[in-house]
Amino acid sequence: MRVTSGRQARTMRLGIPYLIILLCACLPPSPAYAEQVKIVTFHYPPVMDSKKPHGGLMGEIVHAAFDHVQVVPELVYYPAKRVLFNFIGKSTYLACIGPVALIDRQPEDRKDQVVPIPPLVDILMVFAYYKPTHGKRPTSYQQLTDLQGFMVGTIMGSNTIPLLKNAGIQVSETYVESQMKLLKANRIDYAVIGLLTGLELVAKYFPGEEDDFAFIRKPVMELPTSIYFNTLFPRSDEYLERFRTGLKAIIENGEYLQILENYYGKGNIPPEYQPIFQTLGVQYF
Repeated sequence: MRVTSGRQARTMRLGIPYLIILLCACLPPSPAYAEQVKIVTFHYPPVMDSKKPHGGLMGEIVHAAFDHVQVVPELVYYPAKRVLFNFIGKSTYLACIGPVALIDRQPEDRKDQVVPIPPLVDILMVFAYYKPTHGKRPTSYQQLTDLQGFMVGTIMGSNTIPLLKNAGIQVSETYVESQMKLLKANRIDYAVIGLLTGLELVAKYFPGEEDDFAFIRKPVMELPTSIYFNTLFPRSDEYLERFRTGLKAIIENGEYLQILENYYGKGNIPPEYQPIFQTLGVQYF
């Protein structure tokens, strides 16, 4: 049996660290350290979409901006009615994603908790209907009161509900995924739904029947949507400035516009985005 001498053993021990250093030098460089933060929102596809890799349209914009400053956001989803309950007055989440109208519901004594970024997308709420069963019902309107007496589906807790009811329109509250199904079943006359949302749901549930669904292009309501930072979260000021830096980068390099066009189609971003683009300094129209 071969016996290792003390000198040989010491040489082997001394050589191991150098071997490790040599092996590490041969490995590819590791990516820069990225911090992880949690952001609260609700499911409203495809703008905020728990089933898409980066969380839909808004999620992709937020991920892209944070990616430039080595921050990884994790989107956490609650029902729309419970988003503020889990955000206002708590320090759990760095930020909240949703329409401006959602954040405006916060209590007066909590106004200072939320620091907004200017709107980044616009959810255009429009009327949809199903042509094969629509009959002689109106296919356009001048005033909401033109649709008095008809049954309109909208999502539970939507900001459009008071608007519709004040115009004398009957409202049926339901889940967002159910709206196009109820239209086809002739259980509602119209659905008030985000334009992108309606188009996606039709493509998902009724492939090949897209021409049977129509959208009245005149918006019932516009819901400018953005990300809102939580001053109760540790180092929130730092994260806010880092996000602004990342947002500026994706606006300047064209990534922001590319994400929008991935959803609306190239050259097809709606004209309602013009005020948003003016605020952000985006050249498009």
